[in-house]
Amino acid sequence: MYHVIGEHDEAAARFVVPIRAFERQMAWLARLRFNVISLQEAVRRLVAGERLPRRAVALTFDDGTRDLLTLVHPVLARHEFPATAFVVTRAMGSTIGWTEHPGIGGRAILSWDEALELQPLVTLEPHTCTHPSLPTLDDDMLAEQLRGSRADVEERTGRTPSVFAYPYGHFDARVAAATAGAGFAAACSVQEGVNDMSTPLFELLRYEIDGEMSAARFLRTVAV
Repeated sequence: MYHVIGEHDEAAARFVVPIRAFERQMAWLARLRFNVISLQEAVRRLVAGERLPRRAVALTFDDGTRDLLTLVHPVLARHEFPATAFVVTRAMGSTIGWTEHPGIGGRAILSWDEALELQPLVTLEPHTCTHPSLPTLDDDMLAEQLRGSRADVEERTGRTPSVFAYPYGHFDARVAAATAGAGFAAACSVQEGVNDMSTPLFELLRYEIDGEMSAARFLRTVAV
């Protein structure tokens, strides 16, 4: 799980991985021959009860910031690595206003036209309409955030979204059930761990790759 990839002269922060570090991380995945597969393929296999490929890794990016187009996509294309971008559908073309965390608050978000340029290498999936904490919403508002964002992505991309990501990683049993009821096949949390056929589909695990992570820690995370 990534958030922002920063420019060459931008300082690292929890949610900002400098571009040179990101380039090195992708080079390590290629050099060590990890199977970088799309999240959608991983979910398809899990739903079907099929084993994932050995050393499988899926790359995800939360919030849909503009660096996905300017910095991330060229690196992914170089390695032919698929990825998933979870976008906040009714914040497209604006800036991040749901947090003031250093490095991410106020960051530019992709417009829909820019986001569509990422396809087909990067698959767009919903991250709600406006990025609220879902457990705080009543049932009607929860349904709108889930179904509305799913409809937004389907309208813009022409494909039916299959995977959701909970804003802030906040969810409970009610939210997970509503996500399934909205038509999604799976949803991503921010809890850490490796996914296999025993992982609940609406509690998929992800390792956060933060900007302060050393090369050694990155390699331990993906390899150990």
